[in-house]
Amino acid sequence: MDSNLRVVFSHDEAKALDRAEVSRLTREQRLQIGAELHAFWVRNYYRDARGLDRTVRVVQRSER
Repeated sequence: MDSNLRVVFSHDEAKALDRAEVSRLTREQRLQIGAELHAFWVRNYYRDARGLDRTVRVVQRSER
């Protein structure tokens, strides 16, 4: 079995595991994941991504 897979028995347990995983990430890692998700959505689902682009501008502005 893949070491990245976990069996959970409730939605609350899954949510707690997700939050714990996100809390271990650095700010830069979270921003990188967000940028990758943005690029994925633009490429595959939402070609007119003006609303999504605003999110990237906000992130870029806060890094200054």
